[in-house]
Amino acid sequence: MSEGEERTLSYNFDAPDISPYMYLLGPLDMDGFAEIRQWQIASDALNNIGWFTGTRTVAGSSLNTAPSPMQWSTSSVDNFYYTHSTSTDSQRVTLRQSGDYLVSVNLPQQRSDINVSRTRASIEVRKNGVVVPQGLGRSGVITGGNGAVHSESSSNVSFLLTEVTANDYIEVFVENLTTIDAGDVINVSGLASMYVEYLSAGRAIFAATTTRTVNSTNLNQLVAYDLEWTETRQDSGFVHSAPINSCSIKYFWTSEA
Repeated sequence: MSEGEERTLSYNFDAPDISPYMYLLGPLDMDGFAEIRQWQIASDALNNIGWFTGTRTVAGSSLNTAPSPMQWSTSSVDNFYYTHSTSTDSQRVTLRQSGDYLVSVNLPQQRSDINVSRTRASIEVRKNGVVVPQGLGRSGVITGGNGAVHSESSSNVSFLLTEVTANDYIEVFVENLTTIDAGDVINVSGLASMYVEYLSAGRAIFAATTTRTVNSTNLNQLVAYDLEWTETRQDSGFVHSAPINSCSIKYFWTSEA
């Protein structure tokens, strides 16, 4: 370099996949010149979490179809726990670690036609192509098209996905449970989303499922009865016994003074 000549120097830093963490860089040392102090880079990436959004299924933008998986066009993930591509097989999310995951899906929907027929676009979470019984959302009832009293709805589901083996994959299928009429146009209202969180063995978690009350499998009764729960995960601190008192769930929390 000549006297008075200016150059711009830059460098890239690829930090290890550890977060949260504070990384130190430098100081720059060049031909006897050294910076006074180190640079600091704070890494605060998503921890254990995957977040996915989309507006359509593989079959198209209308949800009034036979079962088709949601395409997740955007995603933010912790790469230690998840693998996802927005360009190739974007409907699939690979779970890289064995264990349990919280899965929560929201599918807002609206009708843009003028028909008066009912539709019910539902969601079902599948693991390795097989429907997860707890992963069903059936609340997306719409009574008519645009301009009707009830032309918007949503299907939702939140559940604990247990017994995951490393590199299992999940998909969220959408289908219309009523008779498919090509004139009924159901679209995602805004963004559909999926939140996934890895729940380590050290977390205090309780999860349970039910198919009946303590009285009957018929839920359409005049008298209110407690639901009968069967635990799928019960960590220390929770007290529940399916055969003895299946409707009672207690949590005992203690802390050190």
